[in-house]
Amino acid sequence: MNEIPQFETRCTYRSEKMYCWRGNLYVARADDDEAADRADPATVEGVPVKCPACKGKDYILTPAGKELVEMLWRHLEPRIVELIDEFRKE
Repeated sequence: MNEIPQFETRCTYRSEKMYCWRGNLYVARADDDEAADRADPATVEGVPVKCPACKGKDYILTPAGKELVEMLWRHLEPRIVELIDEFRKE
């Protein structure tokens, strides 16, 4: 059974006529902001704008996902710091 949905969910960010699609913001041209063919990517100086909610990942952690990440980091951080120190010595 797939357990991933309990840890993350697809981003559904929407704000006025902007919405997240695959981690990038799109601006709806028409009143129907659901139609991807009627939207333009939001850009700043030609660079696509990442969604502020999912930070361009297209997925958002659920509360259970946040707890899992915190638990993993708590146990992995000391080992990662130790590995970095080993590389610095070489």
